[in-house]
Amino acid sequence: MRRIMGDAIRNPLLNMRLCLCLILLTAASVEMTDVQCKDGEFMCDNGEQCFSNHQKCDGYHNDCNDKSDEDEKNCKDFVCNEDRYKCNDEKQCIYEHWKCDGDPNCNDHSDESVDMCKNFKCRGDWFKCADNVQCVHATAKCDGHTDCDDKSDETDCTNFACKFGLVKCADNTQCIGTDQKCDGEKHCADKSDEKPGICQQHACTHGYEKCPGNNVQCISPTDKCNGHKDCKDESDEQNCENKWNCASDMDNCFGGNGCVLKKLKCDGVPGDCVGNKDEGDDCTSYQCMTGWIKCEDNKQCIPSYHKCNGRDDCNDKSDEQNCDEMKCIAGKMRCDDKKQCVWRDYRCDDRKQCDDGSDEKHCDGIGCKTGWVKCNNSNVCIREEWKCDGEQDCGGEFDDKTDDEAQDMCKTYTCMGDFIKCLDDYQCFDKNKRCDKIDDCLDKSDENTDTCPKTEKRAGASFLHVPVMLMTCLVAMTSLVTLRM
Repeated sequence: MRRIMGDAIRNPLLNMRLCLCLILLTAASVEMTDVQCKDGEFMCDNGEQCFSNHQKCDGYHNDCNDKSDEDEKNCKDFVCNEDRYKCNDEKQCIYEHWKCDGDPNCNDHSDESVDMCKNFKCRGDWFKCADNVQCVHATAKCDGHTDCDDKSDETDCTNFACKFGLVKCADNTQCIGTDQKCDGEKHCADKSDEKPGICQQHACTHGYEKCPGNNVQCISPTDKCNGHKDCKDESDEQNCENKWNCASDMDNCFGGNGCVLKKLKCDGVPGDCVGNKDEGDDCTSYQCMTGWIKCEDNKQCIPSYHKCNGRDDCNDKSDEQNCDEMKCIAGKMRCDDKKQCVWRDYRCDDRKQCDDGSDEKHCDGIGCKTGWVKCNNSNVCIREEWKCDGEQDCGGEFDDKTDDEAQDMCKTYTCMGDFIKCLDDYQCFDKNKRCDKIDDCLDKSDENTDTCPKTEKRAGASFLHVPVMLMTCLVAMTSLVTLRM
């Protein structure tokens, strides 16, 4: 090399090529090291990558190729963002509002430490369970679903005043949304929100109206003539010729022939529009409605909460990828593989909701939750008060021995609490609903005119180089050596 340098000094052409090579090497060096991170980002130790500060020491996976973002020493020295909490092992930062929510997010579980949580103040509209450890959202109180591990959110509900926009069920122990009453789906444990006698007297919530063919179910006016059957009697889709009325929550089918709910348009399931004009290549330019996300093929929309639920909702299965970063919503638990969230209520029900089966581990002594019972010869749990109430909840026919309404079983069944037998001796009903002018017994014996008083009594109505210059420099050096030789 020394001889080459000497020749270069005496030879202007070689001198020029050598200078050019040095310039290129210097420029290449600058290009490889001049990586600039934006505000709110950090640089990996390799100096080649930038990521959001929120991704450093998050305990989930390595974002940096050199794994420096989850390096134990780096994380011990790292100061978490203001909205983050550092776990006791000093290796991980989690969101502050994930503390004391009953779902461990720190790998060392320190965010659910009993001692720490007892002195932790729940944020905003969250409240402490009776154990003074766990925080749950205010809307979880008396909603018919157990959210507190000690089940205290579903106790003392008789005297609890429902939050704005919620109403009590007839049994006065559960709150449901006002728009859930008489909507064709049962939300109350006592099923009072869909009792025909109650719904006939119920005035639909503002902006809703009764189905054209009955006086029981409430629907939105925009549900009429939208190509989707919302009324149980399908009366909302009758006499619709030339009356397509696409409202704000609906959209025209591709091509304009009819209306389709936005949630059904580009949902991956054809058939909501004539000629399947709700799906296909036209969906690539369609914008999903708020709260929904596009699958990777850009042709299908799914609710955001369907991502990482253990089921392939996207036809291309992209919704079940990269799931180790997901946070479970309230009322759900994370499976041991950290790739799936399932409802807490389904834990230890003898059916695997977690793909790794972790929801059915450590279940000694755990059966149905309090107040629920298993169907005969089945692992399905139903509310205890649903047995022998005249409605099938386990499935099957009335003469099916595995059913909750099997006559042989109901004949000898002792009704619970304030429930008594109808005259047929098979069905149980609430004795407080006797003579309320609403038929609860299938044989109508609870409203027997001979035994009921003449006074009127009504039930309460309740809702993520090689530089070209290096290659050029190598070519220049090769030319230089060739000339010397």
